Amino acid sequence: MLRKWILLIGGAALTSLILSFFFVNRASEDPMLARKILERAESGTTEISLSTLTDFDWEKASVYGPYTTVDVIEESLNVEFKGSINGIDFREDIFLLVFAKGNHAIKTVVLSRKVGNYYEKNGMLTPKNDLLIIKKLLKTTLYWSCHAPPPAAAADWAAFAQSIATTSDTRSGSISSSTIINW
Repeated sequence: MLRKWILLIGGAALTSLILSFFFVNRASEDPMLARKILERAESGTTEISLSTLTDFDWEKASVYGPYTTVDVIEESLNVEFKGSINGIDFREDIFLLVFAKGNHAIKTVVLSRKVGNYYEKNGMLTPKNDLLIIKKLLKTTLYWSCHAPPPAAAADWAAFAQSIATTSDTRSGSISSSTIINW
């Protein structure tokens, strides 16, 4: 009987240890903070003081753009990152704001690119240097008429698409020649 109790207590301790490995010091997502930042950005604000919006202790933060990997986040913040990066490593429609305290990321905020791109004002964000910059995207709409003659060659479409992608405030490749050619 004593042996069963020892095995039961040992099993519970081992299970707790394994679960704590996955959940202790895990960065949690903060959708309320994301909503506050998005509301300010949509109202036209281009600089946001993060200290006025945060209700938790943090020492440093950084904002990461599309295609950022966990390795880049860990290296740039000098932290161990546990938590979700919400697919930022393969998505281009979001930025990820990561807050850290000590050697751990503590909070993440998913920022939609529908209002713009996000940057730090003067390098690494801290409670004293806390300005998040929002650069509004230029909205470029491409209209063409079905009655207009198509370009003579596919290369013309490719050059046209490239000139739009490089002269507007959009990511290169957001308009691809294959999208335009295959109409």
